[in-house]
Amino acid sequence: MRRIRLDLSYEGTHFHGFQQQEGNLRTVQEVLQESLTSLLQHPVTITGAGRTDAGVHALQQVVHFETSSTIPADRLPFALQRLLPDDLIVWRGMDVPPSFHARFTPHCKRYRYTIMRGSFPHLIWRHYALLARQPLQVEAMRVAASSLVGSHDFTTFCSARAQVEDKVRTIHSIQITEEGPLLHFDITGNGFLYNMVRIIVGTLLEVGQGKRSSEEMAKILAAQDRQLAGETAPPQGLVLYSITYENERKTTGPRDFSIDSLP
Repeated sequence: MRRIRLDLSYEGTHFHGFQQQEGNLRTVQEVLQESLTSLLQHPVTITGAGRTDAGVHALQQVVHFETSSTIPADRLPFALQRLLPDDLIVWRGMDVPPSFHARFTPHCKRYRYTIMRGSFPHLIWRHYALLARQPLQVEAMRVAASSLVGSHDFTTFCSARAQVEDKVRTIHSIQITEEGPLLHFDITGNGFLYNMVRIIVGTLLEVGQGKRSSEEMAKILAAQDRQLAGETAPPQGLVLYSITYENERKTTGPRDFSIDSLP
């Protein structure tokens, strides 16, 4: 048996998240597994680097699976093109050692959440950004975000539905950049809790709106109380932007042609 890694991108608008679910729900895992099973002529179960919610996008998701097929791994993306829908693209395949695990091999993830500032929704960006009609205090949000960098217990910024007990995670950086009417929140870390990025963004938005002071963020984090944080930001603005594993150079692929290039 071989272990194969695939890198893929998907638009989450019409998926009920990454993870396969009960019932007739369309998920990334289900669609990809069905296509691989058809191509390789044996049942395939994939393991992903992380789970994205319904409506959340990915420019680079990573999965692995086992197969006895002799098809070269680097040819799998081309063979899958005719089987996959337009909103799911596999753009890289490679053989990996049995020790590689998409989720548990140490890696760094980068998420991007995008805000569209303006009075009206943008026809294209309505699926990729949250509309913010009122002005935002960007510098205040940057100051607040700096309190979250480092290793902390992020219970405050985790959904109450999360089942993991250890809620300590490390955020390497949070960058807030302006690009015309767009406001990008780039958050990089070693792992993220359920809804963590969306709750962080929701709380930072309240700072930007003047509903909270930037100095409150450190106290909110230390309290380890979900009720003290802001609302969970909607899913459409969130993209799993990149995943980098230990000793791996920056990946080149379709995620370089990102939603940044849309009008």
